[in-house]
Amino acid sequence: MHTLKKSKQIKRLEIMLSYACTNNCDFCLEADNRAQENLSLQPFALNRITAFFKKNSGKYSSLFITGGEPTLYPYFFDVLYAAKSHGFEVHLNTNGVMLSSYSFAAKVVPFIDEIVISMHGHNAGLHDSHTNNPGSFKKVIGALRNILDINPRINLLTNSVVTKYNFPYLKDIIIGLHNLGVKRVLFSNMVPVTANKKFIMEYTVRLSKWEKKAHLIFNLAQILKMNIRIFGVPSCVLPDFSGNIDDCSAEANEQYDRMEYKKGSLRLRKINRSTPMAAKTRLCRVCKKNNFCKGIFRPYYKLYGDSELKPIK
Repeated sequence: MHTLKKSKQIKRLEIMLSYACTNNCDFCLEADNRAQENLSLQPFALNRITAFFKKNSGKYSSLFITGGEPTLYPYFFDVLYAAKSHGFEVHLNTNGVMLSSYSFAAKVVPFIDEIVISMHGHNAGLHDSHTNNPGSFKKVIGALRNILDINPRINLLTNSVVTKYNFPYLKDIIIGLHNLGVKRVLFSNMVPVTANKKFIMEYTVRLSKWEKKAHLIFNLAQILKMNIRIFGVPSCVLPDFSGNIDDCSAEANEQYDRMEYKKGSLRLRKINRSTPMAAKTRLCRVCKKNNFCKGIFRPYYKLYGDSELKPIK
């Protein structure tokens, strides 16, 4: 059986608890994995996970739980309890489906330090059209309310994958979240999950559209005292807001270890925190942000070129 090994330099551990998901987003980065491993981790894996936590207590400082939808894992609470028992700071990425149940949320929220919830629209029509799951918006709203009721001080963040369909409504998303009590919002420029020209043209927002929109949403955020960040947009496209681009943060350049279930066994592999499918162009080489910015998505570059980039001198 594969032996899990640990690098002394890496402090972050990510675990893929389940590739199963209640949503069916067209832009999901794990769609292929979900099709291949459409099952939660097998029950036997829980013992290996808890044993690994115990053995590596103090070596990793944080645990990021993701998927698929990790809360669908039948032993989700057991993983949380083991992680906190061994001193991990716990971060959860979720679509909110299980946290919309108050009894479930009340059981697990006290064991989580940060929760990131996917929210792709300001109303059911827009959000549910992105998830291809009618009723998912209602569950997100319920989850957010439950979390803030149980722990008003929890580190809570929403993540909206930005497409042509919700791009006109980013201000509405911010206002809706502010009214719920959410203070931190991440807008993730959609990573093209395919090189299909039709798909990119239908879903992807042109980079040249981002600067005007950024001024609007960051001005609103300042008024509402909210923290807005952007992922997947090159620094030179938003020179006035490069400090608010997640790709350029120190954390974004760290390596981490990922524990995942593949072909019937648990595996541990090192991950370089590079933006998926990103590439540097000739213009990047003369930009002073070149060492931090991750560049432009390759499928986008292949289709549209790099004329929208404006190197920072």
